[in-house]
Amino acid sequence: MEFINRRDELDKIQNEYKQHLKTGKSQVYIIRANSGIGKSEFIKEIIKDFSQIPIEILHLDDTENSSTFRRFVIELDKVSQFYGYLDFKAFYTKKINSSKALQLLLKMSSFFGQAFIGMISKENGLESIISEVNLPSLIAEPIEYETFILKAQTENLFEYAKYVLGHENLYFNFPNASVIDQESLDLLNKLIEKSEGSLFIFECADKKVENSFKNSRNIILRTYQLEKLSDEHIKLYINILSNQLALQAEQINFTTL
Repeated sequence: MEFINRRDELDKIQNEYKQHLKTGKSQVYIIRANSGIGKSEFIKEIIKDFSQIPIEILHLDDTENSSTFRRFVIELDKVSQFYGYLDFKAFYTKKINSSKALQLLLKMSSFFGQAFIGMISKENGLESIISEVNLPSLIAEPIEYETFILKAQTENLFEYAKYVLGHENLYFNFPNASVIDQESLDLLNKLIEKSEGSLFIFECADKKVENSFKNSRNIILRTYQLEKLSDEHIKLYINILSNQLALQAEQINFTTL
């Protein structure tokens, strides 16, 4: 289907994207409009001009704090091999073998710490460290890897995300961003301020995301408010759709539509 209207907004955002690439700063684009206006289609057109396809971050169906940020870290872990950085487990395996291993263990939550040590203790000879820290008995039953990440403390998730964005410039798309929990928005805000060269698109219907980022520094922040299509463009859209469906546009009552 051909993209209809909003050429001015599209050209502006694509030009800004190219211009701000030179600054090396991370970019945040908020695409705001009411439901049914065409935010998703507009974003599809935007990314055609990008140097890479954004990683889509879908909202988790729960109300826990930082739930979207946890999903964000899961997606970072999934694409680690493709982009060439360490996955979540490999990152903490490396950390635990460093001189700060004891501090790291003490920072971990009980579930995360036990599960993580249980996964790597045999292969890395960590029995003595485990004994010194006096953690509870290790979890014997295997757990799903995604659950392993979800049970990590927020500071562990943030540390990994900061490492990834320090290693690679990545692009992200957050559909239906209005439902993102506030803690996740705060974490993303803090993370983006510490990053360089990455790009974030938030699709939303209100000013929640914009208000969360309005005091941010060292990032490029732009908001685009999409309005309804004009009557002429609606007619053009229907004509194109009619031709694709092999219908006669003359048979359609545009006044009624």
